[in-house]
Amino acid sequence: MVESTDESTDESTDEPVDDSASQTTGFSWSATSTAEKVVLLSAGAAIFSMLLPWIDMGIMTRSGLDQTAWILPLIGFTYPVIRIFQRQPINIFIAGCLMVAAFQTTFEFMNDIATVELFGERQNFSGGGPILFLAACISASIGIVLGYQEQGLKGLGVRVGNSKIWKWLTRGIPEEAALADVPESAPPLWNPNVARLWTIPSAWGFGAFLHAQNWKALGDDKRAKRSMYWFYAAIPTVAFLLATEAKIGYFLIAPLFWAIRDAELQVQVIAQKYDGHYERKSWGKPLGIGFGCIILAAITADIFTAKNPYIASVQYGKLNRTEITIKEAVDGFFGNPKWDYVESESGLHYVGVTGTVEHRNETAEAHLQFQFIPEDGTIKVHSLTINDSSMPRFIIDDTLKNMYDDD
Repeated sequence: MVESTDESTDESTDEPVDDSASQTTGFSWSATSTAEKVVLLSAGAAIFSMLLPWIDMGIMTRSGLDQTAWILPLIGFTYPVIRIFQRQPINIFIAGCLMVAAFQTTFEFMNDIATVELFGERQNFSGGGPILFLAACISASIGIVLGYQEQGLKGLGVRVGNSKIWKWLTRGIPEEAALADVPESAPPLWNPNVARLWTIPSAWGFGAFLHAQNWKALGDDKRAKRSMYWFYAAIPTVAFLLATEAKIGYFLIAPLFWAIRDAELQVQVIAQKYDGHYERKSWGKPLGIGFGCIILAAITADIFTAKNPYIASVQYGKLNRTEITIKEAVDGFFGNPKWDYVESESGLHYVGVTGTVEHRNETAEAHLQFQFIPEDGTIKVHSLTINDSSMPRFIIDDTLKNMYDDD
């Protein structure tokens, strides 16, 4: 009897097989998905926006690098870009929160820093930089949402969907979804999860409208009307935000409630009844309408309003004595400052600011006037009146010293 041993077989079973070499660990542009490319290109556009004017006063401009705007790409884009380079899935909840923070910070910049009071009206001096940055945020949000759709439940669904908190927030919905009367054969639908995630880069009305169309296709007119109620409620809310310049963060409770309760029901119904096997409707038309609404909202919000370059040039100019802007010094010294502009008969340009100041231990009304020379951008202090009385030079100098010492 002859016994034979296969040493090669023993060696192959004893030593572990290292298949890590077959896995792609490094970054490769060709290996990235379409969604990841959208995010990366959007990040590049956001960085490029820093080189464009963020404040455009006609005569004088300031890029994002001259402001603190360069922090915005760090807020919104660092996490998804790092995850893409690491070849790891993007958690849509984290990325969405960061993108909302970038949106909010950009709007605050446009409403607070780039907006000034002129002749009793607020005018915006935002340049092309913040507009391009907002567009980059929108396109990056689209890429993140598309990436979530490609990953299935790798992003938010598994980690949060199975958590105790999520189950508590959505209690009762799976049971209600199981009782839903829908067609046996699935009609063409928009992905309800993707529609819900449009709550992140836009108002919840956009997602609620798409959910209403899905309910109609499913033959549930009652729930379609309820989704349309959410859509109608979003219109005056957005109008109020634009009219009052209120912080959008104050209005997140309603869309979050819609996303967690009302929208989750449709997600559960489609998941339970069709298990993901249905024809997806194209996003071309709704995205085109959505971008059109964004442009219309931008125009309505007076982003592209007429500008007075002389007032803005003085406000964002600097006197030789300091590195802070004149507007910053005025805001810290004058109470309720109002700016005005006048051109003399000889063609000289004067910019003034009126407000309350402390004068001789009493509150008085002061008017400080500057002369602006557009040929070289020179700013000179021209005059100061307090309670309609012209002040001598030494009081002007003392007032300027107090203005900047207070800052």
